[in-house]
Amino acid sequence: MRRHMTQKNHDTAFAKGLILILISVLFWGILPLALKFSLQKLDGVTITWFRFLVALGVCAVIQYFNGALAQFRTLTRRDWTLLTAAALFLIIDYVGYISSLNYISPSASIVFTQVTPFFLTIGGVIVFKERMSALQVLCFVLLFAGLVLFFHDSLISALTTEAMLWQGVFLTVGAALFWTFYAMLQKKLSQKLSPSNILLFTYGLAIVVLFPASDTSGFAALTPLDWSLLTFCAFNTIIAYGAFAEALHYWDASQVGSVLATTPLFTIAATFTASLIWPGLYTADQVSLGGWIGIALVIFSVAGFNIVKHRRTKALQALAATPC
Repeated sequence: MRRHMTQKNHDTAFAKGLILILISVLFWGILPLALKFSLQKLDGVTITWFRFLVALGVCAVIQYFNGALAQFRTLTRRDWTLLTAAALFLIIDYVGYISSLNYISPSASIVFTQVTPFFLTIGGVIVFKERMSALQVLCFVLLFAGLVLFFHDSLISALTTEAMLWQGVFLTVGAALFWTFYAMLQKKLSQKLSPSNILLFTYGLAIVVLFPASDTSGFAALTPLDWSLLTFCAFNTIIAYGAFAEALHYWDASQVGSVLATTPLFTIAATFTASLIWPGLYTADQVSLGGWIGIALVIFSVAGFNIVKHRRTKALQALAATPC
């Protein structure tokens, strides 16, 4: 009975983690489309400030009525230092990524943000001593190969235009690195604070730090459609990061990182759909045969990576539950 309950609990945790990280991937996948539209009216810092402002209001109300704010009283000086560092890392990530769009195209930016899952996986192994089996390492290599194939045409196109390219690459890769730092600290802080409280503090610090560089006068010229998409960007922040934070409770960082690598696939699908509805604003990405092979490799490797991890954990738990 004990063995059955242990495996059942693990299966439930695995399913919850999968659902949560897929929610994050879906919302992050469609976010660039909304940002592309909003950037026509507002600058990146102002958009980011507004997203954090809305997120702060919603999150503060939820945490207050849930009685969760008392968690902050238990923090030590070291905890506050780590929390502040995590918040600053996420703010730098937000501003760095959206600023990169001033130097490179959204498609090129997507190419270079794919270092994020690799940073996250490496961080999980180094910081949290997460183990990867030989099969998982193979899946990780196949994942990298699939991404290279998938983005080959875009990468070639991006590298042929050198004007301001490296500034954009530096901002994009740098943002990905700071996001990884944030994720590592968030996982560590989750022992003291709920994911929602970590984000609540981040939102509050962000609106203070970013306000001096924001141009709020642009809000007066926004149409109802502009406001709708800007609001979507704000709630995208709440949903995507909230689900991501909860997913780290159920999955290792290396597992989460492998699924995050599929985000561009959602972006491609969303862009294709948007191009049919608004052909004047969005253009569907052309995927070559090599790109489709890359897509297949990405899906296969991500599934394999997590199935191997899932089965390995179940086997270890079953062994531990077996009476001597």
